[in-house]
Amino acid sequence: MAHTLIRHKVQDFPSWKRVFDEASEKRAAVGETEWHVYHDWNDPAQVTVLTRFNDLEHAQRWLQSQEFREKIKEAGVIGDPEIHFLAEVG
Repeated sequence: MAHTLIRHKVQDFPSWKRVFDEASEKRAAVGETEWHVYHDWNDPAQVTVLTRFNDLEHAQRWLQSQEFREKIKEAGVIGDPEIHFLAEVG
């Protein structure tokens, strides 16, 4: 299993969430098995997504793909996302 933490700012949270939800089948097809979405308590435009993938290679391939870049642009992400690949330690 591999986990990711993705943080970014969005133009409009409801619009971003719609695109995120519409991409759920695609994310599952590339190995994502679980996700949790949060936004900052005081700033809903600041979004954090925690995910779980089948393995690190699947996570890296998807999050470094041109298709992912196009999706986040469509969703209204401002700037480059902060992406961390995490290993569970116990």
